[in-house]
Amino acid sequence: HFETLVQSLPGMVYRCRYDQELVVLYVSDGALALTGFPPEDLTAHRVHFRELIHADDVERVRAETRAALQAHRDIEVEFRLITRGGQERWVLSRGRGVFADDGRLLFLEGLAVDISVQKHGEADRLELERRLLDGQKHECIGLLASGIALDFNNLLTPILGNATLARLALPAGSPLDPQLRAIETSSLRAAELSPL
Repeated sequence: HFETLVQSLPGMVYRCRYDQELVVLYVSDGALALTGFPPEDLTAHRVHFRELIHADDVERVRAETRAALQAHRDIEVEFRLITRGGQERWVLSRGRGVFADDGRLLFLEGLAVDISVQKHGEADRLELERRLLDGQKHECIGLLASGIALDFNNLLTPILGNATLARLALPAGSPLDPQLRAIETSSLRAAELSPL
């Protein structure tokens, strides 16, 4: 009954001895689907489980496992595993220590599950959120620029209008005419810089 129950679980059930090194005593048939290696390769120590953990994750997994065992608390650690075929998978391992009455660690046992789909989905979601935030930033910048252009044009309109009215009110040949034309020309050129 135990074997039937264990084989129906997703992932790989394990029981190990953990002194200075991890010695695999039992793994379920789920080891093949998870790692690409049959269970007997792990229990016969032809393949050491530590060798399957991504090199960048080994020390972190070891440190988190040791800390949890020393504190007699459950272990939950995510890490990358490299399969027999060279494929990278994300794994969630949940386990606990089995201790003797004197506090000595007898076994480490638990379940390791492939969470690659969730990890990739989470990465995709974060990328989508980043893109949405970038889009919102661009939209805000566009709105801000439009607002500034509108305010700028609102300031230019009375300058241009008053310069034109002042020039029309001048007598012919007035020495102020060239200055007022310059104001009009500059105002029109400035309006072209921020068309609305």
